[in-house]
Amino acid sequence: VNPEERSSAEDCLTHPWMQILSAGDLEHHQIAKLRDFAAYGPITKLALMTIAVLVPANRVDVYPLFKAADKSGRGLIGKTAFLELMEKKGISHEVAELIFNGVDLAREQELCHTDVVAAFISSDQEVVSTFLPEAFRVLCGHVSKTSDDPKLPFSQLQDLLKQGLFKTESSVEGDEGHGGPLMDSPRCVQLFREHCRKQGNNSDSSSQDNFATFVQLELSSVL
Repeated sequence: VNPEERSSAEDCLTHPWMQILSAGDLEHHQIAKLRDFAAYGPITKLALMTIAVLVPANRVDVYPLFKAADKSGRGLIGKTAFLELMEKKGISHEVAELIFNGVDLAREQELCHTDVVAAFISSDQEVVSTFLPEAFRVLCGHVSKTSDDPKLPFSQLQDLLKQGLFKTESSVEGDEGHGGPLMDSPRCVQLFREHCRKQGNNSDSSSQDNFATFVQLELSSVL
């Protein structure tokens, strides 16, 4: 056997046979995505939730999670089913509850398709880079793709977060699990302002580039 023609570990894991074997089960790398998403700040969650609405359904595979935990077949994952699944994966109840609360952005005690897609795409740089500009335009209220570089006033961003638009919520730290406005949005907007100043933007609005780099920095665990 020629060693250079031998399949790599990645090739083996992505082989259709392996996909069949793993169907209906939640992989540890997917749990890591849910955990990371739960800890992101509200601005990044806002962007990812908007991207999740825009991204084609076939770009993100959420089937294993829903097959394993959506016992009712309604396309929703209840908190009890999620916690039971996490326990089977060796995740403590406390950590699993923090993850669930951080992903359950609507505070309905259920995870919908968009919630899970937003978490799963957070580590997919290609998807985020492709759809982030359009997500910014949607947040600005400019859905036209012909818009060159609309501005997002900090006050408008604050309003979006206060309204809980696109089902965004606060990060898991200090979150009591209740609905309502984002608990840490003032601090997050302040970080965003500081970031924009570092980028040389001293106005009271953010450009698409500033917004994109802020989100990318947090996704890279820089902030």
